[in-house]
Amino acid sequence: MQKRYVVFLLSFLVLAANAAAQKPVQSQIQEPLVEKQHQSPTKARVDTLLQGITLSAEQQPQVDSILSYYVDQLPSSLPVASVDSVGRERVVSLLDRLDVEIRAVLSTEQQTIFDKNKEEWRRRAGVRTT
Repeated sequence: MQKRYVVFLLSFLVLAANAAAQKPVQSQIQEPLVEKQHQSPTKARVDTLLQGITLSAEQQPQVDSILSYYVDQLPSSLPVASVDSVGRERVVSLLDRLDVEIRAVLSTEQQTIFDKNKEEWRRRAGVRTT
């Protein structure tokens, strides 16, 4: 089980690094956040989940605020925090809450894209859904 989790985290970090290295195709409203937090794996993950979604002027500050809160809560280096099961559970719980809060800001159509992106991210990372 622990080996699977290590593989998951390594996959997550590779995807996060890849997403951070690519200039995201998003609205210009989102650019300041990309520049401000370009090193965060959490930010890179959210960018991946929001691909193909253009946030409105009302949605953008809400997403930025949610993301800012969780970037501060999550460790900048996920593998360090996941050495023990408590750290692992905390990270997974925070990421789940982050997804729920961001999804709540989105319209029904945007939620469909978000859900599709999340399933694709899970497939690529090798995460099993229960």
